[in-house]
Amino acid sequence: MNNEKQMLTITDIIKITTIKRTKLYELIKNGDFPKPNTTSKRKIWTASTVKEWMQQKAEERSK
Repeated sequence: MNNEKQMLTITDIIKITTIKRTKLYELIKNGDFPKPNTTSKRKIWTASTVKEWMQQKAEERSK
C-alpha cells in the first residue's frame, strides 16, 4: 500500500506522534492539528496529512 494513501486511526497517530489522546483532541479543537475524515463512526487521517503536520512542526522548532 502506498504510504501517502495509508489511513491512520487515532491510535496510530498517538503511537507516531507520542501525543496523548486528550492533547490531540485539544489540538484538533484549536485548529493546531488537522481535522480527521469521518467514516461511519471512525475518525481517520491520511498518512500524508500527518507527515506534513509533523514536518511543519519540526521546521517551526528549528527556527
